[in-house]
Parts: sequence; C-alpha cells; structure tokens
Amino acid sequence: MNHQEKLEFIKVFLNQTPRTQEVLIEFINSNNYQDIAKKLKIEPNTASQHITKVCKELKLRQKFPDLSSKEISLELRKLLNLYIDDIAVDKISQALSLTRKTVNYRSRQDFRQGQIIIIIDINPLQINFNFLCKFLKEIQRFFGNDVITIKKIEDGSIKLTITGTLEGCQRIKSQFDAGELTEILESRVIDVSLVEVEVETENNLWTNLSNWLQSNILPDWELEEIVGATITALRTNPDFFATPAFGSLMGNSNEEELTSISELLANLNNEDLNIVRLAAQELGSREANNREVIARLKEKLNTINDLETQWQIALTLGKIAPEKYLQAKAQKQIIELDDTSLELVLAIKNEDDDFIDILVEIRPDWNDYLPIGLEAKILEESGEDFWQDDFVSTQLVTDSRAYIYFNFWGMPGDRFILQLSLNHTILQKNFQI
Repeated sequence: MNHQEKLEFIKVFLNQTPRTQEVLIEFINSNNYQDIAKKLKIEPNTASQHITKVCKELKLRQKFPDLSSKEISLELRKLLNLYIDDIAVDKISQALSLTRKTVNYRSRQDFRQGQIIIIIDINPLQINFNFLCKFLKEIQRFFGNDVITIKKIEDGSIKLTITGTLEGCQRIKSQFDAGELTEILESRVIDVSLVEVEVETENNLWTNLSNWLQSNILPDWELEEIVGATITALRTNPDFFATPAFGSLMGNSNEEELTSISELLANLNNEDLNIVRLAAQELGSREANNREVIARLKEKLNTINDLETQWQIALTLGKIAPEKYLQAKAQKQIIELDDTSLELVLAIKNEDDDFIDILVEIRPDWNDYLPIGLEAKILEESGEDFWQDDFVSTQLVTDSRAYIYFNFWGMPGDRFILQLSLNHTILQKNFQI
C-alpha cells in the first residue's frame, strides 16, 4: 500500500476529512488497533505510540503535542473525547479544561472559584480507561454543568489538582469529611484539601470599546502605540534606531542623530520582522503623515502575514492617519493581581466587513517577564471558553515570557471576558465591543 492508498484509506474512516490527532484518537478508539495496523502495514505497540505512528506514516500534522509520555495522559484524553464537548490542552503544562456546552452561567448566582486537591491510593499502572471514565464522571457530577480544569495529575498515589466553582469543591470536601467519597469514587481517597480562590470583579460593569477609534480615552486608561513584540525587539536591539522616541521608551533621554524617513520606509521591506516593527513604530512616533508614508504603511499592512507586525503598522496608521481605513487604536491600564503589577493592553481595528479585530496583551509592569503560573483566559459573556476557529482561549505562563496576547474578532455589541488568575487570585475584566 503506497502513501496515497494509505491516505485514502484513512480518509474513508474519517468521513473523507484528512483531520489530525484529535480525530485519530476518536477513530482509533472505535476500531481495533490490530486491524488498522494490518491495513497500514505498521506495528502497533502501546495505544499512544500507535497514534503517533499513524500520523507519521500518513504524513499528517499532529495538531496537539504528543501526550504519550505517560499512558495516563492518553487515557485521559481518550476519555474526554467521549463525554466532554470542548477540551483545551495547554501545550506545556498539559492542563486540561473540561467544558460542558450546556452550562448556563446566568442562572448561577455564586461565581466564587475554588481549588481542590484529591489524593487517591492507586498505582498509576493500574489506571485504565474504565476507571477514568467512572472516576471523572463522578467528579464532574459534583460540579454540575460548570467548567472545571484539571490542573495537574501526578504519579505515585494519584494527585489531582482541580479548579472549579467553590460550591462544587465544597461538595467534594463534604463527602470526604463524611467518609463517603471512597465509596462514591470506588477508590481509596487518602486526602482532600480545599482552597477558596479569590475572584475580583468589576461589579458586572462592561467596558465599552466602541468609541476607541475616535481616541476617546477611558478613565484609568491611557493611549498605547506599541505592541509587545515591538517592545521585545527594541530591548534586544537597543541601538538599532538611535532616536529620541526609542530612547524615551528605554529611559534614555540622550539626543542622537535621527534615522531618516527614507531609511525607515526602506526598512519596512526588511526580511527581519523586528526591524519592520521598529521602523513602523518609529514612523508613528515621528508623526510622519505624508502621503508616501501612509501609502507604504497601507501597502505593507495588506501584504504582510505576521499578525503582530500587522497590529504595529495599524497602530501607527491610527496615529498618523486616524481617518484612514484599517487604522487601529490601543489603550493600556495598570492592574494588580495577587500583589503583582501588570499592564493590560487592548487594541481594536476595523475590518471591511463590519467585523472588529481585537488584540489583548498582558505584559509585566516593572519586571522583564510575566510571573510563572499566570493564567489568562478569554471567555464568552456566559462564562464559557471563547470559541473561534484556530483560537486558543487559554494561556499559561510556564517559562520566561515577556508578554502573552490573544487575537480574535467580533461584531459591535458583542461581549467578552478576560480572566486572569495567579496563585489563589482571579481577576475578571468585562468588555463590550
């Protein structure tokens, strides 16, 4: 069987859709491993290795990172595909968000969040699909239709760290204190600990973004003209443009010889995107609003594919040609989360079909990097994870990151929620487009 025949074979079983690892898991779960291996002429080992081999043999892109380092990870994902509608997997921490689409947050009065740690006396090697199906189904019942997130699964005596509604966490703790949880879960539960997560809200107020394109500055906000990628480029290339504008950003007020406008325009065509962003930002800081500059910026905006560079060019156009099409406006605000100061940046940009592009950035205020453990989510007005094609609604900081960002679109009147969490503190910011 050649590659094309193999590809056609898998397409038939995937309803003529050459999809990726997530669908392959569902497909392989419902078919015999040996039958598939025989048809594809590959030798299966464990289930997790089989997934990877099939992808490799058919030259299919693996949409998610290989979760086969521990069989528990694969079994868990297999289970979730069966009875959970939406699954978010953090690529580094492997945190799993479980969302039931039937959730109705408007009918729930208590939005307090909790975190519970459950320690179960069981050997990880004894865990199988049936056990996980029974166990997680029972856990989900404590939370009803609300969202829960399995933060971590540790080896040894299995230790699950779960965040969800405080009410759901309290139910589990009460069952443990009453000595009933072991019987319910059909596994000996050694310990259950509960932590209430503090949630800061804005009294259900919705920050209206509709007038931002007219440069109306909101209370406690200020205009912003630079995206995180440009700041990072500047810090790694502090002497690239020796200009007062960049000097002020870096805390240096020394007057240097200015790079000419013609040189900046030439740098818009540089292969290095950092240089393109720096040139676009500097043109904005110079307020170089002649026809040639505007035309070159618009041309670059319509031809470049890099998202963050597009936003930097659009912000520059928003400053020097605010009446022109495709211009963007941004504002920033200092927020406090668990005694940590952060910069929240929001930018909006009109599209030609009445849609509005949204950029949300979270940056450190004083430090070079965001705090480890910071988690950011974009939620629907209902509280469910925000969904759009190819959009990742959750980001978790696990290493040195200078900023994180979300890019999505909406219609005037649409609402979304930004939820930030660090340690045991959650901050929610509500916005209306």
